[in-house]
Amino acid sequence: MKSIIDLVWEFRQAIDIAKANRKFNYRDRFSRFPNGCCDDACDLLGKYLLGKGIHTVQIQGTFRDGDPEHTTGHAWLQLDDGIIIDITGDQFRYDELFLKFNQPVYVGEISVFHSLFEIDRTVSNCDVDRNSRLKEIYEIISDNI
Repeated sequence: MKSIIDLVWEFRQAIDIAKANRKFNYRDRFSRFPNGCCDDACDLLGKYLLGKGIHTVQIQGTFRDGDPEHTTGHAWLQLDDGIIIDITGDQFRYDELFLKFNQPVYVGEISVFHSLFEIDRTVSNCDVDRNSRLKEIYEIISDNI
């Protein structure tokens, strides 16, 4: 069986291939992946991992430093044992405020980058099959795995 890291990389690479081939609707925010896609990516990856027998929840957090211009949300997955999975952290790769975090796939303990976000809530991933937009994106990604 593939390791969680291998499965997560496989999924991320499938997204990157689909994006490079312009498979996502240009009007949809997912065409700008990873920018602004953390919640959708969590739902999609959560479905993929659940299909492999791996349960995750979505962690949603907010960065605040007192300046309203610097309030930013981010989301990632968490396994039952507390390990986090993030496939959109690299959207912050050019931002000093976020330590220029540039890892396209992060699987591990909470990092310094992730600890910048105050955890607002832990939620179940949405049912991708009940959301036509996400279902279509999931099918595009699946075609590249």
